Amino acid sequence: MGPQGPQGATGAQGPQGPAGPGHTLILKAADESLNSTTTLQDDDHLTYALQANEHVEFEAFILTTQAHNNADIKYTFAVPTGATILWTASKQLTTSATVTQEIPVTASGTTRVNDFAAGDLILTRVRGYVRNGSTAGSLTLRWAQNSSNGSNITVKQDSFLKIGKF
Repeated sequence: MGPQGPQGATGAQGPQGPAGPGHTLILKAADESLNSTTTLQDDDHLTYALQANEHVEFEAFILTTQAHNNADIKYTFAVPTGATILWTASKQLTTSATVTQEIPVTASGTTRVNDFAAGDLILTRVRGYVRNGSTAGSLTLRWAQNSSNGSNITVKQDSFLKIGKF
């Protein structure tokens, strides 16, 4: 047997394979505050691009505080037209062992409200499912003050969104 010959040219690269198991984690990089508005707005960080016909489960961990007792937060998750969403939430003051469960949500844009005192830090845990239709778009946390007030309501840094694909 003779010596090994030179290495041949590298062949063409094939297409990227499907995403492997695991989750996509989206961390809120900075505090975000609103005041004097009850109009829902997209969160600056907590959004995930859904592909057409994609099915995902999601979890959210949302830390919120407010400067005035009566502003409170209303929130929802929006999905593309033609998508189905189902989610439920629980909320808890970080100084309490009491957890309050919310009624499940079955439609994009349906809001829930967290009522809490000024200076409290409230933790909202959300778990849900999206079956997207033929239109790509985003799964996005949307939020606003429940009662318009000139004081800030803030979704805190280190809140996050966790997405798992089926």
